[in-house]
Amino acid sequence: MTSDVAVVGAGPAGLCAAIAAAERGARVAVFDRERPPGGQLIKQTHRFFGSAREQAGTRGIDIARQLGARLGALPAATLFSDTTVLGFYPDRVLLAERDDEIIKCRAERFIFATGAAERPLAFPGNDLPGIYGAGAVQTLMNVHGVRPGRRVLMVGSGNIGLIVSYQLLQAGVAVAAVVEALPHIGGYLVHAAKIRRAGVPILTAHTVLEAHGADCLEAATIGCVKDFGPVPGTGRRVECDVMCLAVGLSPLGDLMWEAGCRMVFCPELGGHVAWRDADMQTSVPGVYVAGDAAGIEEASSAMAEGRLAGLASAASLGLISGDEYRRCRAEVLAELDRLRGGPTAQKIREGLARLSFGPAGGGMSAGMDAETISAQLLETGAPGPADVARATPPPGRLARGPVAVVECFQRIPCDPCAVACKRGAIAPFADINDLPRIDHDACDGCGTCISRCPGLAIFVVDESRPDAAVVRLPCEFLPLPRPGDEVSALDREGRPVATGRVVRVQSGRALDRTAVVWLEVPRGTGMVVRHFVAGAGPAGGLAHE
Repeated sequence: MTSDVAVVGAGPAGLCAAIAAAERGARVAVFDRERPPGGQLIKQTHRFFGSAREQAGTRGIDIARQLGARLGALPAATLFSDTTVLGFYPDRVLLAERDDEIIKCRAERFIFATGAAERPLAFPGNDLPGIYGAGAVQTLMNVHGVRPGRRVLMVGSGNIGLIVSYQLLQAGVAVAAVVEALPHIGGYLVHAAKIRRAGVPILTAHTVLEAHGADCLEAATIGCVKDFGPVPGTGRRVECDVMCLAVGLSPLGDLMWEAGCRMVFCPELGGHVAWRDADMQTSVPGVYVAGDAAGIEEASSAMAEGRLAGLASAASLGLISGDEYRRCRAEVLAELDRLRGGPTAQKIREGLARLSFGPAGGGMSAGMDAETISAQLLETGAPGPADVARATPPPGRLARGPVAVVECFQRIPCDPCAVACKRGAIAPFADINDLPRIDHDACDGCGTCISRCPGLAIFVVDESRPDAAVVRLPCEFLPLPRPGDEVSALDREGRPVATGRVVRVQSGRALDRTAVVWLEVPRGTGMVVRHFVAGAGPAGGLAHE
């Protein structure tokens, strides 16, 4: 078979690349070993960060369906699912296999969006059944509906480790702890806060020393780390029947090596990646790369890179005028600059600088104020007193009626809260990496922003009643409580602080699976209570915590 553009990988980058090229009239063949299309998106039940352009506030599973539907509606695009690409050959032919049939595809342009592989971790007993990559556990739960076990130890506090820990709790699986070898949390702090208030400890400067079990995992020994070496005498046993390894990803560059692309070792981007220019074209003319195969980033950046690669391949075939391509290219590059503009993307900027593609930059976009995050929040995921003080409304405001409290302390690319607020109480963002700024006097506590926040970091507090306070909390756990239920109200570290009574539960299609629970708690605890559980206590945590 022949095609104008062959895309390998139907994840976020590959789908966006194929759509961009096919919408400009290119005949596109897309190859992916899975079904349905979407790659990692098909198991990402959380809402995306970013802006409206990156579909912020939309869940990954829904983005996968939307992109798959767009691709399927394009007559010029053909998706070969359940198809494994075997190799790329010097005569510019892809060889693939599907249903014991060999497919040869000759194309004018190639876009490799092959994604990444999970990294292993070496320790005694790491081959015991019950030890998985975190992505494999996410696939078991969110694709196949299988609980991996009863009690999990998560290794790694990047976004994958934090997100999967939260999803394990949603599936009714206890999370004993998250251990992280670095002295600080690696992922977004709003993700960390979600599991901390559910009672899961995050132990930074810790790692796994050994796994124990006869025929399968039964427990693990964890210990403190200093200078990336274990500290003698700090080991302790954690009972668990599942261990998830979320210790990083490595770009899958096999096809780029085969194509003869110039490869660069870039630890900031995950390992060996193909050098590429500003159009995502590698050193081999007509061969493009996008997504995690080009460097480990968030899916929002992968989609933007995919669009750029698809547009560039179509333009190189003469299907887009020079002026239109320059305009589209400028828009995508500006989008990538915004996504990579905040402090959390510093490592990405350094990696791109290593490729001689983009500046290393400072720590923030131009004009941004410095952020102040407490050591407690960075090390444990629970806000410290100074963090809470910054989020607390001015004196007297809580007593005047309901008001939103935004507990987002880290500059990440995300602005749905400002878009959701129709009263203008949350100021529009000058930069997508801005911290939310709320005018508490302008806020009437409508709560629209609660379910729109991808980080579940917004609450509404009302201390106007003389006998009790009411806290509105985001809730993504089933079954939902019912009005009148008594629950254990938890603080930001998952500790029971009071008995609460459910007075109202908001749910439905408009809230998109993030319910809002109105919880009546003792007066004076409105700025303390941030979660709740029915029954004895939280789903996770070490026994002594």
